[in-house]
Amino acid sequence: TTTTNTNTNTTSATANGASQPIDANQLDPPFTPTAEDVLAFFAAATDMVTDATLALLSSSRPLLDGVFCLQDRESPLVLELLSILNEAFLAVDLHDGLLRGSYGLKLALLKEEAGDVAAARTAAATALAAIEQHRVIALKAVEGARDGPIRWIRGSRNAQSDSSRELLSQMAWEEQELACLHVDAVSLLSRLDLTVALEQLRSRRLQQQSQGLSSSSMTMRMAAGVGG
Repeated sequence: TTTTNTNTNTTSATANGASQPIDANQLDPPFTPTAEDVLAFFAAATDMVTDATLALLSSSRPLLDGVFCLQDRESPLVLELLSILNEAFLAVDLHDGLLRGSYGLKLALLKEEAGDVAAARTAAATALAAIEQHRVIALKAVEGARDGPIRWIRGSRNAQSDSSRELLSQMAWEEQELACLHVDAVSLLSRLDLTVALEQLRSRRLQQQSQGLSSSSMTMRMAAGVGG
């Protein structure tokens, strides 16, 4: 038996000269990925995105750290970069609460200044979630320590009492920074929530006033019609 392959057809010649089609899968079995293959692929893709994100951050850090408000000349570019970085941080679940918290809050503040309260609130909430996640991990590492109960609430070496300062003396610098960012994130998110609530209240009042004017106008027209 001889076998002939072409780009358009695959046939086999039998002893009696008849041509019969051959299942291409028999000649070239398709690759069927296993669950482990899929997980390995996504792990490799995540690593690539993480490396690219950190490379972008490293190259743009002087620019990012040099913009503080929308009045700065490079603020439009920084807003775009921060949006990209924060989306990438979230996509790969970057395990760096300090990095995600600081740049997430910066994005939120710039968005708030630009008047995009919804985007600012999303950025602030995402930053807060990352900060809390990594603070919980840090606290679990010292679970049972004498200073454990006050680390979450105060989390600062600048405690009011000598006893508190002594308890927090072993607190890592990164953990203290996270505690400070935590306060900033909660404060900013609360302010944005209040802004959203006030905007919703103002919108409802305007709608009620508009409905009231329409109702009053209709009543006047009806009264005029009856009088006529």
